[in-house]
Formats: sequence, C-alpha cells, structure tokens
Amino acid sequence: MACAVIGILEIVSVLARKRNDGRLPPKLFAQAMFELNKEVVDSEGFSVASVDDELILSALDLITKHNINATDAIILRSCLNLQQVLQNQGSHLVFWSCDKRLLRAAQHEGVVVFDPEAGTKAQLEALLSGA
Repeated sequence: MACAVIGILEIVSVLARKRNDGRLPPKLFAQAMFELNKEVVDSEGFSVASVDDELILSALDLITKHNINATDAIILRSCLNLQQVLQNQGSHLVFWSCDKRLLRAAQHEGVVVFDPEAGTKAQLEALLSGA
C-alpha cells in the first residue's frame, strides 16, 4: 500500500470538511483520524511517497490533458511513477480513489482503478490478484 504524502492531506481535508458541515460527528472524525494515523502515517507496511519540485513539474501536463486540479495531477503523476517501478519488478498497481475525474484520468493513462464507493470487495480482490 502506498500514497503520495499529499494524498494524506487530501484525506484529512475531506474528513475535516465533513466534520465541519455536520456529516461526520466529532467522535467519528476522531476515530477516522486515529485509524488514518495507525494504518497509514505510522504504519511500517504503508509507503508514503515524497512530493518534490521535480514531481510537481512533471505533473503539469496532466492538468490540461485530463482537466484535473493541481493536487490530483501530482497524485496521478506519483501513481504513474510508482506503476512504472512496480511493472519493472513484475508487479502491478491498483489505484484506489473516490474521485471520479481522477479515476477517469488514471484509467486513460493505463492504470487499473478501483472506486470503493462503487466497487465490491470481490471486485477489489480480483484486481489485487491480477485477474
């Protein structure tokens, strides 16, 4: 499991927005933040990719090519870079997001995608197994 460090900020932003507008009760927000830290930020089994100026600049073309925002372009470029590394190692990547526009852009770039709001556990397991 891996994500760009900016993806963690995006998750916190969504959680905070939902807490602030009342869709996520404070207790559930606190639990979600605890789980995010435990399963992602502090987990040795989760890789967090750095975002540097080179990555940011290499994402520029994705903004106009796919009509996505800057953060999504950085996340997609990070995904594409990781996909190349994994392919060179004989592995594959499954990109997981709820952002429909980002999923379409990733799919257009040849990435296998999964939307946890629309997909099933069985579909995810099939994607992860490479079926």
